[in-house]
Parts: sequence; structure tokens; C-alpha cells
Amino acid sequence: MSRPVIWTFAVLFSLSITQSSNAQQAAYGGTLQPRIVEGVSLAPPGGFFVGGYSGPGGTERQVVHFYTVRDPEDHNPEGMPYASIPMANRALENDDGRTATSWADGRSCPQLYGVLYEFSRLSPPLFHVRQLTAEPPGAARLGAGQMRVHAPQVSVWGYARQADGVPATMMITGTDGILDRWVRWSEDQLSGCWSSNNLG
Repeated sequence: MSRPVIWTFAVLFSLSITQSSNAQQAAYGGTLQPRIVEGVSLAPPGGFFVGGYSGPGGTERQVVHFYTVRDPEDHNPEGMPYASIPMANRALENDDGRTATSWADGRSCPQLYGVLYEFSRLSPPLFHVRQLTAEPPGAARLGAGQMRVHAPQVSVWGYARQADGVPATMMITGTDGILDRWVRWSEDQLSGCWSSNNLG
């Protein structure tokens, strides 16, 4: 990966490759966002970290990480594609740390499949430079309308692929818009799914 490419995506992507004892980190690069490192460290046994989000909040926020685990009913031989079950964990985070972790499992929470499907379809924002590209519909100008600078923020993060197929890690933070709607929808979808048991 060339230095110009790394600098181009430095705001949203962490792409430098370093030695890693974790196969997942090695595949996507060793310099990872702290949230991704956190998510990997909390993975259930046999779990593959996918991504996560933090809900809107000021001093407190819900932090959710997503995983896939091999379906125990899938008996394909090693090295062959296999079916996976989605899982997630959640904790309330504040200035004093995190509360006890709760879990959701796709076997008892089918909504988790839909949440991860929509997660995979989230469109990352594009860099926009005024006067060099056509302004997208609804583009805001400073002073032209109300901008929610101090509104509660949401974040999403995870492993990704660039348009040319090269692995990347990504974290996006924003207010309102597609990210905020997806996070709030996901919170609602999973509201009845959480358990104190790690079912992995």
C-alpha cells in the first residue's frame, strides 16, 4: 500500500500493515481503530469480529460490537465456505468505564440478521470539496441553515473493503443523516434481544 493512498484515506481508514498475532488483524492491517481493538478483545469463543456502533449520548452511550460464529449445524469440511450465525454484545459506557456486557444471538434474535444486512449496506460519506465537484442534494453551507454541531453523535466502525477490494478498517462519526437513522433503528430492532448469557 503506497504512502499517498494511506494519506488519502487517513481520516477514515487505518491501513498500515504491522505484525499481529491475531489472524483477523493481520488480514486487515495491524494499526486498528481503538474501537476495533476493543471489539476483537471481547469476541466470543470462535467469533469473528465484524464491526459495531455507539449510540447517541453525551456522558453515557450504548456500545455494541457485532460478530459471526460458525453455525454448529454446518458440517462442511475445513477450508470450504460455511454458514455463520450473527452475535452481538452491548455495554453502557460512561466516564467511569463500562457496565456488564449483555449478548444477543441470531438463533434467538432473528432481527440481528436484518441489522447486520443493513450494516453491510451503509454507504460511507464521500469527501466533498466545494467548487471542484457538484454539490450533492441537501448540501449545507455554514450560515445557510441550522447545523447540529453540538448534537449527540453516533459512530460506526468495522472491517471493510475499498472499491478495489483491498482490506481496510473504517470508523465514521456524525450526527443526523443515514448513520444516525441506522443506529437508532438498530437499537429499536435489538431492544428485546439482550441477555446476560454469552451463547457462543
